[in-house]
Amino acid sequence: MAGEIHGWRGLPDGVTDEDLSAFGGGGPARATRLSGMTVDARDYTAGPGRARAFFDDDDHAFLLWIDDPFPPDQTVLPPADLGAPEAELVGVGDRLSGSMQLVWASRGLTLFVSIGRRAILGLALYKPTDVSYYRTWLGASESTPYRPRGRR
Repeated sequence: MAGEIHGWRGLPDGVTDEDLSAFGGGGPARATRLSGMTVDARDYTAGPGRARAFFDDDDHAFLLWIDDPFPPDQTVLPPADLGAPEAELVGVGDRLSGSMQLVWASRGLTLFVSIGRRAILGLALYKPTDVSYYRTWLGASESTPYRPRGRR
């Protein structure tokens, strides 16, 4: 996957649950919140990690989050040929604890990297846009989802 990041040019039009089912998972959509709106989402496995896709009214994915995309014993840094990010968001949302966001909105790519080492912890993939749209509508300010612990 690391080799594919450098050439990323945005989530293609018309991506469906069937397309993403190659990851494993999917199935019925469930309503969730993203940037203050209710949208449909489905969860998938993605290599060693997990993925969540958000779908529009036509049931096409407009945002794909991939968390823990690399094996835990592998440290993957952002490819240098991506150039400087269009924005570095530190302290904006905490969806992945201890991370900051390196945003290449014109490429439809955000990397969640560890603040200290800048190792990739997660990705957000979407259609090319601008940083303002990403921050407002594509979950830049989302926090870690609440997952209650089971009863003891």
